[in-house]
Amino acid sequence: MATWTTPTTHVTGDTLAVSDWNALANDASFLYAAPYGLYYNSSGTSCGTGTTQVTLGGTTASGYSFSVSSNNAVVPIAGIYTALFAVQMASGAGGTTNDIQALVYQNGSPTLAGSAVPTYTGAPASSGGGCVKCVASATLGLYLYNATTSLTTFANAAATFLHAFYVGST
Repeated sequence: MATWTTPTTHVTGDTLAVSDWNALANDASFLYAAPYGLYYNSSGTSCGTGTTQVTLGGTTASGYSFSVSSNNAVVPIAGIYTALFAVQMASGAGGTTNDIQALVYQNGSPTLAGSAVPTYTGAPASSGGGCVKCVASATLGLYLYNATTSLTTFANAAATFLHAFYVGST
């Protein structure tokens, strides 16, 4: 990822060194960098009653130093990020009327909540999105609240995922 370098101050008549031009080019790249991470559940996560962190084992795409650590997306630079997320279950819970709900936790605390969906459907799915203000190295994790018996996530990049991307500075 490009990094910011404080430009060298020059006076009239100075000649810019190649390193000065490289620093300016690097700064321009840094200012236009847009970190993004598209992660998904690559193996089913068993979710009992309560809140469970969903495993993020797959990467569709990522750039500008976005990464995953301990099933959390790690934000590379401070700013405002948009998070899009969904959790789909591999099967429903029969005739129960309890709900599931996808959540995004920031630094271990619930920040965004998806739709509450009844578990009696064939393969219930909860999704949501929103913006979060992050510091560098903040973590974003995908969670599921389950109010019924044990269910397993549908491991698929299109069904159970967390996408996050930088939209601007704070």
